[in-house]
Amino acid sequence: MRALVVEDNDVNIRLMQALLAGKGIEDVTIAEDANQAFEALQDGHYELIFMDIQLPWTDGLQLTANIRDHPLVRDSRIIAVTAFSSPEDRRKALEAGCDAFVPKPVRREELYRVIDEQLDSRKADTHWIDRSADGCGPAAPSVEEWDEVLSEEPDGSLLLAIEVTPGSSRDAVVGLNTWRNTLQVAVCARPRKGAANKAVCDLLTAALIDTEATVALVKGEHSRRKRVRIEGASRVAVLNILSAALEG
Repeated sequence: MRALVVEDNDVNIRLMQALLAGKGIEDVTIAEDANQAFEALQDGHYELIFMDIQLPWTDGLQLTANIRDHPLVRDSRIIAVTAFSSPEDRRKALEAGCDAFVPKPVRREELYRVIDEQLDSRKADTHWIDRSADGCGPAAPSVEEWDEVLSEEPDGSLLLAIEVTPGSSRDAVVGLNTWRNTLQVAVCARPRKGAANKAVCDLLTAALIDTEATVALVKGEHSRRKRVRIEGASRVAVLNILSAALEG
């Protein structure tokens, strides 16, 4: 679980770190302004983003609106954490793209309740895009096709071969197909370096959220054809979950 805290006050930063650690969230990145937040997003996906509204230069509402359509933020939950807590402030935060609102001073029970609600809603929203943006892409792979692209190692881990090709949409992943024992993944026309492979891993992780599976790229492979290692889940479970996720 990764979290990004966008906050410029040292006391509030330490408080959020302590509260998140108490919730079992220790992979926390701090950004003190919009520039640092954008830099943090280059490092990958965050399940939770805690957004202060009163930031230097670019306020939290504008920053939220700016990052809401970022490919790696679309299924993140952005939680406004601010002393501006009137009904009008809440409305503005939600309109800007925040998913929830926690008033300052932050109370442990309230923060944990909102985190639980947002993680539950994120799980319910998990889905795969199984066709290209123009609706003319290939049908989603069947269980049998998934079986062809998923190999099993002697240690029980699973390897999924993927090949990334340019697509025509701004979505991180817009189409999936199988060919020559490889999962073909269509991505945005000009993906940021490494973002496409990271998006595939994030999508697999989200689909397998109910298992103990871990998903990671096999390191040291530099061609367009990569392999993803899945550990901690049985082959049958992975096949059933991924095929069902794509059908949805």
